[in-house]
Amino acid sequence: MEEKFEDWTGRETIPGKHGGIRAASIACVVEMIEIMVSISIRNNMVLYFGESMHYSSAKAANMVTNFIGTSYLLTLFGGFVADSFLTRSTTFLISCSIEILGFIVLTF
Repeated sequence: MEEKFEDWTGRETIPGKHGGIRAASIACVVEMIEIMVSISIRNNMVLYFGESMHYSSAKAANMVTNFIGTSYLLTLFGGFVADSFLTRSTTFLISCSIEILGFIVLTF
């Protein structure tokens, strides 16, 4: 017994063309790497602001909290862009590229 799946328009899906385990695994790996990198950057930002930039602990923590809040709010904007103007995969690739460039700028 073979299962048949449909896409959102009601057409039959083609296994080699529509998603699959490869696309899902790439998205999961990218998300895991993004979480590990962003948590390490957030933790190091408090030390950087406190020791290198000579801010008080309260000011450094406030700046990092503002950074985290902004990054969470920008996901709403990304979702709006993905739903209204671009496809999910295009938005995913553009967002990953911007994030990688940001991490490279922070590293060097």
